[in-house]
This record gives sequence, structure tokens and C-alpha cells, in this order.
Amino acid sequence: MRYLALATDYDGTLAQGGRVSDDTLDAIRRLRQSGRKVILISGRVLSDLETVFSHFELFDSVVAENGAVLYTPSTREKQALAPPPHEGLVAELRRPWRPAPRNRRRHRGYLAPQETAVLESIRELGLEMQVIFNKGAVMVLPSGINKRSGLCAALEALALSEHEVVGIGDAENDHAFLRSCECAVAVANAHPAIKETADFTTRGDHGAGAVELIDLIVANQLDGRIPNRHWVPLGREDGREVCVPASGSTLLVAGTSGSGKSTFIAGLLPRLQEMRQRTGRPHWIIADGAHHMLGADWAPASPELANQLQNLILITVHPDHVSPVALKAVDGLVSIGAQPGKAAQSSRRSAEPRAR
Repeated sequence: MRYLALATDYDGTLAQGGRVSDDTLDAIRRLRQSGRKVILISGRVLSDLETVFSHFELFDSVVAENGAVLYTPSTREKQALAPPPHEGLVAELRRPWRPAPRNRRRHRGYLAPQETAVLESIRELGLEMQVIFNKGAVMVLPSGINKRSGLCAALEALALSEHEVVGIGDAENDHAFLRSCECAVAVANAHPAIKETADFTTRGDHGAGAVELIDLIVANQLDGRIPNRHWVPLGREDGREVCVPASGSTLLVAGTSGSGKSTFIAGLLPRLQEMRQRTGRPHWIIADGAHHMLGADWAPASPELANQLQNLILITVHPDHVSPVALKAVDGLVSIGAQPGKAAQSSRRSAEPRAR
């Protein structure tokens, strides 16, 4: 299976009116029984979430307060991912002419349009804070704290990658974590901007949409669905861009000698490297016949890409014909055949700087 975890928002996604239906809870149980992990991501304060939802045991991690807190239900361990609120800001916002904070946690909720007063207070105190909108409320958080940062902390604890996660949400504060998930999904009732961010939108709204997505994951019906943002452009034909999926496919490059196969591969590698810088995929690039693809005169398109020659497997019968730039990035050598030392010597000589 390709997707190993589901990251889901609570209000407006799993829950409708603060409550999660029995059908949705059963779907989460099916997902866990399939061997996958489930991560709950909410803008609510953890204690507030506990008062309306009593099934934390269904989740491997709970990210609360819009990324400021990480909770592990199995151990009941609570970890702060952000510093405490600035005392000056708390005092300023408690002034009689300002709306009183709902609580004294790591984020504050205010009904719009009070974001103007909040921004004035942040400016007056010279703080580095961010204001995030969430439907009818605004949240104030330390810079860099959002649902994505919370998700990253949860994935690190679970030894998972963002590229193994399907995310689902509905509101403005879900943008950050949905963009980082390999596959991003919006429920039918989601904000229009979230639907634009998502790779697709469910037919059902709220919990029904979450159940719809979970059934697709359990049936492995998402495995062959490669989001458009993960396709690699190869060139243009008849005015249209020609792309291939970054994973889940096998590509054959065929042609007669001198037809441009090596040139094609040499042009594809920098595109793959650029994509890996953005998304982390593909995890490995294997170049069979590296002396053709990365010949002695090959050089990366930019100095930045020269530093991205990791997770690269070069297969060749002529290491002395491979680009010295590529050989310098080699950390280990696997030599096969009757004269393994000869290949090692050839590789070493080719990687050494040549006299000008």
C-alpha cells in the first residue's frame, strides 16, 4: 500500500456541529485495522477537544491548538510545540475595550472582525506573531506554528514521511498541512479556497466525506491516483506540456543510436532533482548505463543541483566514462565481476580533478 496514514481535521471534516457520527468512527476503526496510522489535527485547545470528543484512542497522534500541542493517546503524553503566550499580549487583549480571550492557552480565538484589534496589539508590542483565520474566528500563534508544523512533529514521532500521508480538511487553517500531504482532499462543505488547494473533493460533506475517503484508502483505490502537482514535465508537443507521474509508473526510453536518448536522460535528471527539492520525491534515482546518461562532459544545470546528487544509484560498465562531478558524489562502490579492484581504481581516477 502506498498511503500509510490519514491526517484529518476535526470540526467541519470529521465532525458536524462538534459531533462525530458512529459511521465515521467505524470508518476510522476500519482504517486502523488495515494497518494505517490516523492523525487528528484540530485548531481547538486540547482540553476543549476532550470535552466534545471521547475517542482519542482511535488516533495515533493528536495535534491540537493549530499545531502548538502534540498529544499521544496511547501514552497520554502531552508535548508543547510552541512557547507560552506573551504576557504583554495577554494583558493587552484583556483590556476592557478589547475582547477577552477565551482561554490562556498557546493560541487565542476571537470572533471576527476583532482581528484588527489583535493586529494593533501585536504591532504595538513589536511581536513576531501570525494571525490565522478559521471560519468565524481568528487565531494568534507564534511565527512558524501551524497545522503543518504540528503534523511534521507527529510524523517524526511515528517515523513516517509527508509523502505517505493523505490529508483531509475544510477550513482556511487547513491549507498548510494539506499542501504538505502527498494527497490532499477537501470535503464537499469545504471553503472554496481549500477545494482549489485539494487534489480532489469528496462527494459527501463532513463525516460522510471522510468515510468516502477512508473507503478509498482501505481499498487501495488511491494508490494509482497521482496528483497533478506530482507529475514531472518532460517537454512540449503540439503546444502541450508532456508529463510523467513521479511515482507508480515504469518509463521505457527507446530509440536508435544517436537519436537523443542520452540527451533526453541528461535533461530529465535536473527536472527530477528540482522536483525532489520541492517534494522529497523520488526518493531514489537509478541511472542504468550511467556512462551514457551522465557522460564525462556532463555537468549539473546549477551549483545548487550539484549538491543534490544524493540517493542516486549509478550503474555502468565504464566508470571512467562517467562525469567526474557525478563520481565525486559517490559514497560507496559495489564492484561486481572477476576484477573488482579494477573498477574501483577506474572510478577513483575519474573522480580526481583533471589538469587544465
